[in-house]
Amino acid sequence: MRNNTEVSFAILIGEKNYHNLGIGTQSLKQLIKILKKDNIKSIVSYVSTKNSTSVSFFKKNNFFLTNKKEYFLKIKR
Repeated sequence: MRNNTEVSFAILIGEKNYHNLGIGTQSLKQLIKILKKDNIKSIVSYVSTKNSTSVSFFKKNNFFLTNKKEYFLKIKR
């Protein structure tokens, strides 16, 4: 990733029995840790505003809405 300026990722937990266990949050925290080491400054996530579960997840993890479909997180050092 050293020469890349854009990173794509997905966290998909389809089985409802595994929702709300912190799996997605821990995965995101690990991703942010890796991205910090590679000097990546931000993450953008494109989420349908109709997907209330994803919207809630990103808000809970300090992303903010920049337009109707995009959530943004500024990675702090």
